Amino acid sequence: MPFHLSRERAHLALFTAIVAAALLVVYLLGSVLLVLGVSAVLAYVLLPVARFLERWMPGRDARPGLARGLSVGVIFLAALGLLAGVLVAVIPPTIDQGRQFAEDFPEFLADARSTVEGWGDRYADVVSEEQRDQIESALADVG
Repeated sequence: MPFHLSRERAHLALFTAIVAAALLVVYLLGSVLLVLGVSAVLAYVLLPVARFLERWMPGRDARPGLARGLSVGVIFLAALGLLAGVLVAVIPPTIDQGRQFAEDFPEFLADARSTVEGWGDRYADVVSEEQRDQIESALADVG
C-alpha cells in the first residue's frame, strides 16, 4: 500500500519544515541577529541627525560624500564623548562602593554568623529535645 500525501498535507509539512528551519536559524544566530537589529534601529534613528548635520557642512555641494562622512564622524565622536562622560560619572563611585563593601564585608559576615547562631539558640529554646531528636533522625533518613 503506497503512502500518498494530499496536497494540503504536503503544504502543511513544507510550511512546518520552513518554520522549524527558521526557528533553528534564529536560535543559532540569535546574538548576531540582536546586534543586527540594534544596529538597524540606531541607523534609522540617527539618519535624520546625519542629514541635518550634512546640510550644515561646508563644501557639501562640491563633495556630498565628504559632507556625509563628516556628519557621520561628528555623530560618532559625539557618541564616544557621551560614552566617556558616562564612564567618568559611573566608574569612580563604583570603585569607591566596591572598596567600602570590601572593608565592611567582615562586619557583614560576623552579623550573619551571629544571626544564624541566634537561630540555633532559639531553635533549642522552642523545640524540645525529644522533637529535635525526631527531626534529626528524619533528616538523617532522608539523606
